[in-house]
Amino acid sequence: HSLILLEIYVSKGTRDDLVVNRLVATLTGAAMAVLLSSIPPYVRGNDPKWIRNAIRACQRALAIILRNLLDDSKRREIVENQLEYRQSLVGPPFQALRSAMFLVKDSTKLTFLHWLKPDPRLSKFGDDAAVGISLLGYVIDLLFEVEESGYDLTALSDPDSGIDIPQKARNLIAFSAETLEGYDKWQGGEYDKRHLMADELVNEFLTLVASVDGEKKSQELERIAVFLSACRILGRHLHTSIVRLDNLSAQDD
Repeated sequence: HSLILLEIYVSKGTRDDLVVNRLVATLTGAAMAVLLSSIPPYVRGNDPKWIRNAIRACQRALAIILRNLLDDSKRREIVENQLEYRQSLVGPPFQALRSAMFLVKDSTKLTFLHWLKPDPRLSKFGDDAAVGISLLGYVIDLLFEVEESGYDLTALSDPDSGIDIPQKARNLIAFSAETLEGYDKWQGGEYDKRHLMADELVNEFLTLVASVDGEKKSQELERIAVFLSACRILGRHLHTSIVRLDNLSAQDD
């Protein structure tokens, strides 16, 4: 309305002519915007890939945590820079989820148009990603406890058991990190098999820890057991969430 009034004073023609010109210009601009938005690349709030990006960022952060646990040279850096370390790991998935949920919320503004109505399950998947980020923060807290204890994997040995506990712990950590890093490498059933194998390795390790005599069971061993259990819970949660999102993407296609 203000633009029309302005044009009355600066343009030629009657008031009705200017009103018609302004309406035609506005409708043409809106039509062009709709047309251009349908040409790839485009951003759709109804696309599950934005939430998927947040979950993948969580998986990469968890893989970094596990790799750092095997790298003694990282211990001092982690202990002395806990805030920066936490932000470097939690920040990317948090920002990715924040952007994804903004797009989801924005896509609900025209729900009265059926073909623009977003999938109602996206909000639930967003909640799953938020839970994953919260669990990631908990895992980082456990990592700080493990690193501050100055643990040494070789100190986890129990000579009476006849089993190389430190090596089993290293194998479990390395296998879990490799599985998280290789999501795009192992697709479908192969990736599911690797997650089942990781579950078996964790259960085997926890059974081994439980079998160690109470007097010989060190705090370091118990911390490692709790930490690896939390990592496995988070890894399984992220895996389940991303599989469900991929299934949703397949349905949309």
